[in-house]
Amino acid sequence: MSIVLILFKLAIITVYTKLFYNVYTLKKEDSGYKFELDLISRLEFMAGIGLALVAIISNITPEAYSFTCILCVLSLIIGYFHQKRLILAGNQKVLIKGKIIPINKIKKLGTSMFSLHVYLKNEAKPLRIYVPLTSNNILKNKIENKIKK
Repeated sequence: MSIVLILFKLAIITVYTKLFYNVYTLKKEDSGYKFELDLISRLEFMAGIGLALVAIISNITPEAYSFTCILCVLSLIIGYFHQKRLILAGNQKVLIKGKIIPINKIKKLGTSMFSLHVYLKNEAKPLRIYVPLTSNNILKNKIENKIKK
């Protein structure tokens, strides 16, 4: 039974390692990158990281097995969705849905009730990000203004 928890903990580490690797790659490729989130997004992001750390550090004992298992599954799901919802931008490139995309490949941005639609040149289907983790400053100043140029 403890093997399952160890696998969950390794999966959490893998998800967050991939997330931080994508952020590091964006920082390396674009000199104008700055990690910027508004207050609600920052709180959610830090709470997810904190929950993941608690899940990774928690003991593997028979008494707390079910609690630790639920905690690990929740951390894994939250980490996966953070990876798909995080939007960060530099001067030339944008991190959207875990992919680094040059800003000049973005045709336009659209929104619906709770989602952001990113229309790319040479692609028919837009990227849809449900409740994105970003700041309005990134969307307005860094992406929209550069698309209009």
